[in-house]
Amino acid sequence: NLEQLKDVIAEQGHDFWVTCLADGAHVSMQKSLEKMKCDGVPAAEAFTHCYITKSKDIKAESNALIDQFGLGLRRKKVHSNTGPGYLLTLVNLETFSSLCRKNMQLAATDRRLSTEERLRRAEKKFEF
Repeated sequence: NLEQLKDVIAEQGHDFWVTCLADGAHVSMQKSLEKMKCDGVPAAEAFTHCYITKSKDIKAESNALIDQFGLGLRRKKVHSNTGPGYLLTLVNLETFSSLCRKNMQLAATDRRLSTEERLRRAEKKFEF
């Protein structure tokens, strides 16, 4: 369920990937997961677990998760149509995901990082 998905994401910091599949895609969910790439990295190589929940509106619910927890390892929000389907959250419960480790090696100003990640890494100085 969605609340359990939120619990999983909350425990991962920013090392997670939220995506979705439209209704009907579940017939080939295993094949979809085997072929899925996250920022060019095969999902099966980067993550150890995939949490799936049914959704009445994959666009609204995936955007709500990202609004609440941030982009994770994504650079942009999920691109999907409004409608029923499945929300997927990919995580690595053993260590940092290979995608996270790859991003850790990039400079804070590297455009391959999301704007959110570049801002998080930026040196901030506030003067009053």
